[in-house]
Amino acid sequence: MSLSRIFQRRSLLKGAAAFGGLFTFSAFTSVASGEEQTSDRGQQPDRDVVRMGDIPLSSAAKVTVERRGEIVLIGINRPYIQNRLDPEAFVGLAKAYYQYDHDPSLRAAVLFGHGENFSRGIDVNAFQALATTGRPLISERGTIDPLAKGSSKLTKPLVEVVHGDTWNMADELYLVADIRVASADTRFGQDENTHGRFPGGGSTIRFVREAGWGNAMRYMLTGDH
Repeated sequence: MSLSRIFQRRSLLKGAAAFGGLFTFSAFTSVASGEEQTSDRGQQPDRDVVRMGDIPLSSAAKVTVERRGEIVLIGINRPYIQNRLDPEAFVGLAKAYYQYDHDPSLRAAVLFGHGENFSRGIDVNAFQALATTGRPLISERGTIDPLAKGSSKLTKPLVEVVHGDTWNMADELYLVADIRVASADTRFGQDENTHGRFPGGGSTIRFVREAGWGNAMRYMLTGDH
C-alpha cells in the first residue's frame, strides 16, 4: 500500500471517529423524521448490558475492535485473502455488532477493512464447507446479523468507511450502514451473477432502493465493477 493511500485511509477513519457525535445526531434525526432508510433498524426488547472490550490487531484476529471514547472501530482483518469473510469472521462481526448495540457507553460504530481492500465479499470455499453441515451461520442470542436480515437489528448508528475492492457481501454490508464514506479508489461490485450465484445479502432490495432500478440492474446483471 502506498504512503498516500495509508494517509488517505487514516484520514477517513480519523474523520469518522472525530465526528461520531455528528453521526449519532444525523442517524437519530432520520429516525425521528421517519425516513425509509431507517427501516433496517429494529427494536430489541431484551436489553442486555455488556461492556465491549478491545480486540487488538493481530494475525489471529479476523475482526478487530478498538474503542475511542464513545466510538468503536470494528475492522475486518483478513488482508491476505482480500478481507473475504469466512463464517468465523462473519460471526465475529455479528458478535461485535451485538456488543456495540448493548454497551450503553458507546454511541456510534465505524466498520472498515484492514489492508488494501475493504472486502471482496465471502470466502466461497469456507461457506461451501459450512453449507454441507446444515448448521445455521449465526444464532439469535448474543449476535446481530450484519446484513440486517434477522429479527435482531442494530438500534444505534453504524458508519462504514470503505476503500479498494468492495464486492458482493461487502457491498451489501455497506448498503446496511446509516452513514457511508468511500475513498476515491473504491471499486464497488455485485457480480455474483457472473459466477452462477445469487446475491442473498439484501442487495436485491437495498441496491435498487439506494441507486435506482437502472443502476442496480446494470451492475447486478452484468457484473461490472
